[in-house]
Amino acid sequence: MTIDIEQVIADSALGETFPLAPDLPFTAAQAKDAGISKRTLTLLTNEGILRRPIKSVYVATDLGDSLRLRAECLRLVVPDDAVIVDRHAGWLHGATMVLRPNEHLELRPVSMFLPAGRGRLRNDLAASGERNFSRDDVMELNGLRVTTPIRTAWDLGRVRWTDEAIAGLDAMLRLRTFTLEELLSGIQRFRGMRWVTVLRAIAPWQTAGPNRLASPS
Repeated sequence: MTIDIEQVIADSALGETFPLAPDLPFTAAQAKDAGISKRTLTLLTNEGILRRPIKSVYVATDLGDSLRLRAECLRLVVPDDAVIVDRHAGWLHGATMVLRPNEHLELRPVSMFLPAGRGRLRNDLAASGERNFSRDDVMELNGLRVTTPIRTAWDLGRVRWTDEAIAGLDAMLRLRTFTLEELLSGIQRFRGMRWVTVLRAIAPWQTAGPNRLASPS
């Protein structure tokens, strides 16, 4: 398929002649395979029709920006074992209240970590590091590798500030994908890790109901 560059520029949109899905990010290599020259990519970027959020990844400018779109961009270029964690994992699971105030508007780098010993990602879209994961800690969600709801809850409960830990656990428990008993039974595996004392102190008092704090039965 030949791209009608003049029409694309006139419409300020990729249009039907663009050989790649206009609603998804793509890499420079994918563009080349689809017959899109580097010159065309440069022209469309200069015209503001495409933007390049990270090296070698392009996305239609009219798609705007979102956490999910950033995660999709990262998925194209990060190692296969990179995992979305913490608040952004919770958000992808549907716990929208787990984000910090206005974070869906004032977008921050996506929390994406590598397994222990693999170092960290180095790009502007990812807040990264390394972390120990068991095989059961990670799942695939819409093509993205994400910590499971319960592993996400354990991680969100292990932060310095008690109020933030409580809010994170509450948001994940409201998904009702695991029980409080399952949450409590897994805490021992984090013994000696940073801020596990916060998780250990607040977890028994959590509920998934409208009253966030309640005495454990």
